[in-house]
Amino acid sequence: MSESFHGRREVAANQFEETAEFKARERLAEIGVFKKVSDLDLYHGRAGDGSGNWEVQPDFNNSGDNTGNLNINQKPALSTGSYETASEFSEARARRKGGVAEVHKIESADPDAMIIDLSSFSRLTADQRAEVDQLMQSISPTPITGAPLSFEDRDSINKTRGPGAFMNQYGLMFKNEVGSIAQQYGIRSRTVEHVGSAINTHSLIGRGYLKEICYAFSDDEPSIYLRDNKKNEHEVPINHEYFTNWLRANHVVGCKMGVHSATLGKKIDNYLLFDLEKINTPEKNEQLNKERNRRFGRVARAMSEKLRDRRTEVVKMLTENLYAKPEEIVEAAKKTPGFEKIFDEDAGNWEGYKLGEHTETVLRLFDDNYADAMPADTLPIMRLALLTHDIGKGEAAKKHDKGRQDLYNVVYAENFMRLNGVDEDTRGLVTAMISRGKNLMSDYKLKGDKDPQLKDKLRKEINRFCADCLEQYLGIEPDGATVTGMRTMLEVLQTCDSAAYTTMGVTRSKRGNGIISYRNAGSFNGSFHPFHGFTGRRVRMK
Repeated sequence: MSESFHGRREVAANQFEETAEFKARERLAEIGVFKKVSDLDLYHGRAGDGSGNWEVQPDFNNSGDNTGNLNINQKPALSTGSYETASEFSEARARRKGGVAEVHKIESADPDAMIIDLSSFSRLTADQRAEVDQLMQSISPTPITGAPLSFEDRDSINKTRGPGAFMNQYGLMFKNEVGSIAQQYGIRSRTVEHVGSAINTHSLIGRGYLKEICYAFSDDEPSIYLRDNKKNEHEVPINHEYFTNWLRANHVVGCKMGVHSATLGKKIDNYLLFDLEKINTPEKNEQLNKERNRRFGRVARAMSEKLRDRRTEVVKMLTENLYAKPEEIVEAAKKTPGFEKIFDEDAGNWEGYKLGEHTETVLRLFDDNYADAMPADTLPIMRLALLTHDIGKGEAAKKHDKGRQDLYNVVYAENFMRLNGVDEDTRGLVTAMISRGKNLMSDYKLKGDKDPQLKDKLRKEINRFCADCLEQYLGIEPDGATVTGMRTMLEVLQTCDSAAYTTMGVTRSKRGNGIISYRNAGSFNGSFHPFHGFTGRRVRMK
C-alpha cells in the first residue's frame, strides 16, 4: 500500500496562511468579491458519449467539436453552474447534437481556489469599495513582474524615466499615446504598449475596474473604454498576460457572471472557469492523487529522513520554508563561504546570465509548474538539486573547459553541500542526479525520438540508474512505482533547466537602476510542447 500524498499546502499551511496576500484574499472572500470554490457546488452539463470517462482538458477540447465556449468567450474556458442549470443545459445540447446528457461535478484540487463574483460589486458600500480597492492593490505584482519584458527589450526601460514615462495625468496610458511615447524614447511601439498596458492593468485593478477587466479578458478584448471628467472617451489598453499572472498568483480560477444562454434561451448565472489546469472532476482528481501516491509514496517517506538537524541558513530554508522564494534561496546559498562570488559569476552562456540569475529562473520554473504537484517531503532534495545543478558552470567557462562542465558541477556541489552539513547519502544522491542522471534524461529527451533503438536503450539505462539511486542512497528496495517516481524527479530537473532557455523562463535581473523581469531567449523552444491553456507557459518537454 502506498504512502499518503501530502503536498506543501497541507504540510506548511501556516507558512502560507500567515502571508499578507492570503489574509487579503480571505478578507475579499468575507466581503463577497471572492468566493471559495470549496464552498460552491459547481457542475458542467454537456452532450457526451455516456462512457463516464470525460475529464477537463487544459486546452478545452471538451465539447467534441473543438468550439468549446467560444460563443461566450475567446479563451479556453469551462462554463459551470448549479446542478439544475447544468442538467437543463445537457438535455438541451443532447437533443440538438445527439449523444447522452451528462452532468459532471467540478472541483479544484487547489484548496485556495477562488472565483471573482462580478455581481458583488454593485452591492458594495462606499467603505467596502475603498477597502476592496486597497486589498486588490496589495495583492497585485508590479507591472514588469506580472508582464515581463521580452529578451530583446530587457534594457528598453532604461531609456525612459521609469513607469512615469508611460503615464498621463490620469496615471494611465491611452491607446492614442503609444506612438508618441515610442518616438520620444526610441522604443518599439509594441514594447510601449506592452509596458503601458501592464501599468494600466495594475493600476485599474486597484481603482475599482476589476469587473471591466474581467469582461474584457473573457471576451479577449485588448482594451477597456473610460471617460474622463470632461466626458471624453478613451481607449485604455489592458495587458492579458499581466491579468493572467495576477489571477494565477491569487489562486483565482474564474469568475461568476450573468450571461444569456443561447442554448437555454434565457439569462443564467454562469461560473466561467479559465484556469483549467486547476480544476477537474472529483474522479479525475482522485485518480491523479492515487498515481502520485503510487509513484512518490515510498520515495517521499525516505527523503523525509534526510537533511534533518542541519542549521545552516540555506539548508534550514530548504527544509523548513517550503514557500521560500527562489531569490531568497539563492541569497541564502551565497552565504556559504566562498560561494557568493560563484553565484555572481557569468554562467558562460551567450545570453549573459549570471549563475545566480539562472539558478533563480530554474527554481522559479519548478515553483510555478511542479512544486504543488509533488509530495512536500521531496521538495528539499529537489530544490537542493536545482540549486546546485550548474554550480560549477562558471568556473568551467572561465577555464575554457566547458566540455568537462559536469565534473566541475559535481566537485563544487559536493563542496557546497559538505560546507552546509549535508549528509553523505544526500550528497551522493544529489550529485548523481545533477550529473549522470541529468545527462541520461537529456539524451533521452533530445536524442531518443530520432532513434527508437537509442531511446529504448536510454530508457533501460535511466531505470537502472534510478533503481541504483533508490537502493544506494535512500535504502529503498526498488519496484516499478518507485523507479517511476525517481525517474519523474530527473525529468522535472531536466525540464526546469532546459526551460530556462525558452521564452517560458523569466529572469529577474538588476539592469540599469533597478530590478526588472524579462522572458528569456527562446533557444530551446523547439524542445517543448506548445501550450495554449490558461497561462500559455506550462513547461512540458517533448
